[in-house]
Amino acid sequence: MSYETVCWVQIPVKPKTLMEEWVLGPLCFVVSQHKKIIQEGKALPQQWPKTQKIVLVFPAVDVLLVEGNWPQLRSLNAHQLQEALPNLTEDWLLSSPQGVHYALGVWRGSAPEITIAIIDLAWMRWLMAHLEASQRAVLRAHPVSMLQSEDSVWSWEWPDLDSVTNHSLVSVRTTRDQGFGYWNDGSSNLMKTYGHQPSPMTFVQMVQQIEQLDQSVFLDLCQFEFSAPMGLSRLAHSKWRFSLVLIGLTGMIYLISLNMLALSEYFEVHKWQRQMLDVAHHWMPQMDDTNDPAVLMEHFYEGRLASQNKGLEDRMVVLATRLGQMLKGAPSDVVQQLGYHHDCLWVKFKLGFDPKGLVEQGKPVLEKQESDTWKYCPESME
Repeated sequence: MSYETVCWVQIPVKPKTLMEEWVLGPLCFVVSQHKKIIQEGKALPQQWPKTQKIVLVFPAVDVLLVEGNWPQLRSLNAHQLQEALPNLTEDWLLSSPQGVHYALGVWRGSAPEITIAIIDLAWMRWLMAHLEASQRAVLRAHPVSMLQSEDSVWSWEWPDLDSVTNHSLVSVRTTRDQGFGYWNDGSSNLMKTYGHQPSPMTFVQMVQQIEQLDQSVFLDLCQFEFSAPMGLSRLAHSKWRFSLVLIGLTGMIYLISLNMLALSEYFEVHKWQRQMLDVAHHWMPQMDDTNDPAVLMEHFYEGRLASQNKGLEDRMVVLATRLGQMLKGAPSDVVQQLGYHHDCLWVKFKLGFDPKGLVEQGKPVLEKQESDTWKYCPESME
């Protein structure tokens, strides 16, 4: 059985400098497969190992988590959510709502509580743009506080963007959907609050722990504008990619089959159209057949397939022959148009021609429909 490989990437702390000064250096990564660590290191994105998934892990100090009772969000679409989330969280923001990116947590059953994640929008865009330029498809992104167990405190040496400096940070997860981070300045206040010292943690140790958990409940930052361009990548790199390719090929074969079937039907219909016209012209040489042959026969083949009545195509020719025999004594130009529909011939006579004599010969099979159009449908073909 084949298991997917995942590249976990440790995203640096957001720089306090201007964006023009940001330079992406080598990033720490860990590659895992089926609960095992198979590679770790530090490299630029284009040098990361080829894996089926790439997951970004952000420091807790850069992601604000706000939990609230907002059941009304369940029924909103993506566009409506993007309009609603800034209004719900503006009291927690120190900057403009337009300058941050929002992500919605995972609903837990019918519970009305939900967590909203907030992160600097410019920082997210800058990172994603650099990864896309390196042709790296990010599938998920998480704040580290949502990857640790509940009621846990971890201390970190978290890398800076320059990949040289490390920052002493602490990440805390308080409840199922709540957590935060802070700079470790040696203060003991939070330690007293939680009753124990922060546990030192490394990125490799964290990935080992994550591999044992249900990752579908992790809050994903790749939403809204960051989810759309990665839709195809999710499919292309997923473990279902072989099935998806197979479905695509099956669809193509099906469409080709439909086209071939339609083509064969066209040629068969055309054959019977021509035969019917030949018979009709034998008896009615001046009949006007300038109308589209498709109009002449538009329902014949459909009816033939539906009924599966052997010899149905012969019925059309026999009817045309019998009608021609009935019109033998009439002027040769009395029939202007001839059609076939629902096992009957539809005849449009020349304006002014009175087929009363034909009615007497063929009764009760020649029935007037409207103006100069008649339906010829014998009760028996014997």
